Amino acid sequence: MQIEEATLPEGYRLLVGRDIQDRAEIRALIVEGLGWATLGAIIIAVVGGLLVRRAVLRRVEIINRAATAIVHGDLSQRLPTRDTSDEFDQLAQMINLMLQQIENLIESIRNTSNAVAHDLRTPLAELRARLEELTRIRPTRDGLIEGIQEAVADIDRVIGIFNALLRLVEIDSGVR
Repeated sequence: MQIEEATLPEGYRLLVGRDIQDRAEIRALIVEGLGWATLGAIIIAVVGGLLVRRAVLRRVEIINRAATAIVHGDLSQRLPTRDTSDEFDQLAQMINLMLQQIENLIESIRNTSNAVAHDLRTPLAELRARLEELTRIRPTRDGLIEGIQEAVADIDRVIGIFNALLRLVEIDSGVR
């Protein structure tokens, strides 16, 4: 109960009493409701945060496993995507494109290395055969000079191949 007092002229006093029990109960209900709502919102936020964290960490772990395999030399490995167009999928698609480009470049280098090895093996094998023949047959002075000239010609072919490779590297790097 709430009592208000007022002084009137000639010494009289006026007292007015009101029953505020209903208001106090409503106020208590509102405060209690706000408390429960706040607690519920905090619980939902914590559980939601944990679920989102778990989902993100699961995606990161999948990407991490694939990246570990790639680091250990398995360039055919690709990062998984879910076709959701979210940031993880966009990142995975870009990394997968980079991996495809790297794989193509490495395959190109392998093919080039094989071609260079074959191109160099022939003149070197011919040079070796000539020199072995010179040591085996022990030619005359003129035959020895002729054999040395043929060996020099083989060496010039090998140097020509190396020069061509160096020119290709310079052209590819933009020096020429």
